[in-house]
Order: sequence, then structure tokens, then C-alpha cells
Amino acid sequence: MSKVILCVCARNTYPGDTLSDIGAQYLLRQLFPGDYQFQIRSMDDSRNAPPCDVLVVCGMSWTRPGLAATRQGELLARLVKETSPKLKIALGIGSYYLLSDVPSERDLKQLRDAFKLFDLVVCRDQFCQDVLHSVGAPAVLAQCPSVFAPQAMRIRRRCTSDTLVIFQNGMSRPDDVVVRKLFAQASRVLCITRDCISRAKELCSPQVQLCTSNDPRYIMNMIASHRRLISFSPQAAMTGLSLNVNTTVLALETSILAPLNFGAKPYPALKSFLPNYSVRGIKPIGDFIKGIKEVLKSV
Repeated sequence: MSKVILCVCARNTYPGDTLSDIGAQYLLRQLFPGDYQFQIRSMDDSRNAPPCDVLVVCGMSWTRPGLAATRQGELLARLVKETSPKLKIALGIGSYYLLSDVPSERDLKQLRDAFKLFDLVVCRDQFCQDVLHSVGAPAVLAQCPSVFAPQAMRIRRRCTSDTLVIFQNGMSRPDDVVVRKLFAQASRVLCITRDCISRAKELCSPQVQLCTSNDPRYIMNMIASHRRLISFSPQAAMTGLSLNVNTTVLALETSILAPLNFGAKPYPALKSFLPNYSVRGIKPIGDFIKGIKEVLKSV
């Protein structure tokens, strides 16, 4: 029996990463049907990883600045060494720089050293793909695995309300005037990280319902019950796109390109900050798997 080890993000971090985890696990069980044993493993697991046939790492913003890139590069190298896999896949790999930043030479070296070890790197945003191409990594652009999270948990769209704003704090803080204006358009504001609750309370008008949850099923059901989504979380925006919800995204980090590359609209005030980017449609899971298998034929 072959073994697939799926290394996911550390638990209890950002709910968006959990949505990616859920979608990736569902995707991999379709990609590797039959006699495969799956072991789900957290990135913060300090124990030695056992040998495996296929190693998959997924669902994080691996392309990050400074010390974070160094630590994650070292972790990837250790995982590959410990598991000695025949096949190494990086799935749903994203970037997390400010839109105005460029990776340093040190960052580029860490990325090159980490991802040259992999047979296939599937990027969820165009910035990440461009950076990995620049260091010679085998990177392709495809939708974030969070797209498949509603399918995995059998979430169905049922529009009962108008506009949902999903709020979280990022590396940057959009201006309070912009955020207050956004909240005024909402039927509900959903805070998905604890560190943004007090700010949301300050900026929300009494007429807007303010909710708090980091539970992925609750988040997806909330998205599914609204006609329009304005999201500060790229993965939540991808979930909205997969449920055919009218989706707008607002963030000042390169991770925003993940939903923009696949059909989300940028918040108007953001357009002047954005680089040029391509737009493509979201693929059904069968077509997505077929594309991965075609690439793996040449490995």
C-alpha cells in the first residue's frame, strides 16, 4: 500500500488556511483513489516525518519575506529529507508580500533552495508563480484548493441576504474611512480572526449585524446565504467564487491575486495599487485533476 502524507498549515491560525486544508484533502483523495493511506500532518509537528511514496505540502503563503521564508525553506528541506518520497507536490502555494514590495535576494535564494526539490509546484496566485519561475522552480498557476472546500463539506448556495463582508486584519491595514464605507453596504459583517473584532465594533453602524466565527462550516454557510461577498480573506473569496456568489476582494497583499486571477473583482479604491494580472475561469474538480495528471506524466 502506498502512503500519501499531506502536510497542512498549523492549526488554529487563519481560517482561510483551514479552508485550503479542507479543499486540498478532498482534492487529494480524488487524485489518489484506491490503495493509498493518507496521513494528515501539521506543519508545526516537531516529530520526524515517516518515509512515504508521495509527499504533498499545501495551503500556505510559502512565498513570504525575510525570516518567515528562511524558516519555511528549512522546514521543506527537512520534510523531503525525512520522508524520501518518490513524488513531491506543492499544492495551493501562495505569496504574502505587500503589493508594493519585491522579494530580496535572500528570499529568492530560500525559495530556489526549497522548491527545486519538488516535482510540481501549483501556485494559487500569479505573483507567486512569477517569483518561482524567476528562480527556476516548476511552477504552474491554478486555483486555490479552498475552491473545493464547499464541495467537500456539501455546502449549497441559498441566497437569503444581500451583502456579507468578511473581515480580517492583514499585514496592512486599509484606511478606516474605506472600511467604514464597506461596512455600511453590508447586511452582515463576519470577523474571522480575534484580532479584528474590536476594530470592527468601532467601525460598524448599529444597523449592521456583526458576527464572529473561525469555524469553516459556519463561514461557508454564511457565504452561501448571501448574494454578494466583500472579502478581506483571499481564501474566503475563492469559496465565494466556487459558490457563484458575486465576489469583491480587498487587501493590500499579493495574496489578493489568488481570487483576482480567477474572477473576483477588486474593490475600486484598490485598482491603482494592483499589478497587471491575468484572469481565468475556475475549473471543475475533474478538469483540475486531469491537468495535474498531465503535468505529472512528464515527471
